[in-house]
Amino acid sequence: MIYLLADRTWLVLTGAGVSTDSGIPDYRGPGSPVRMPMTYQDFIRGPEAQQRYWARAHVGWSRMRTAEPNATHHQLAELEREGRLTGLITQNVDGLHSRAGHRDLVDLHGRIDRVICLDCRTVSPRSELHARLTELNPGYDTRSAETAPDGDVLLEDTAAFQVADCRDCSGRLKPDVVFFGENVPKDRVE
Repeated sequence: MIYLLADRTWLVLTGAGVSTDSGIPDYRGPGSPVRMPMTYQDFIRGPEAQQRYWARAHVGWSRMRTAEPNATHHQLAELEREGRLTGLITQNVDGLHSRAGHRDLVDLHGRIDRVICLDCRTVSPRSELHARLTELNPGYDTRSAETAPDGDVLLEDTAAFQVADCRDCSGRLKPDVVFFGENVPKDRVE
């Protein structure tokens, strides 16, 4: 089979399995426990859901931001440099393909390292929000909890967590990713 494809270029579509060797769990892999991720509808329902999400995501981001590209990310980037790939589309939100050196890349479901305001649509770096959340919730991001597939952790008690709002309009912030139940933005598929 490889021989038949040796003189062709490829368009590659990747999913969560590519990042499991970087320590990022997936929803469907062998041994993955059944989990119910936060849906877009749940997130926009109200402040309690957003507080729960951001508390768990704040702890999770402390781990996810340190994940490194693995051999698969690097091999795909090398194939791109060799002119063997016509492009790469990933469903992953972890940014590891970019960090491995990909240039012709579509982050179909967005990037967890960016935050978007649902009200004014301002996009900002996740690192800025992380610093603000750390200031509002000292020591919270060092809690011990099991890492979940969507960049957060499993925490039950999130009632004391303080959520930050948009610096521009005081609106609701959301990671710049497509949640379950949310449509992929049109500009990502054109």
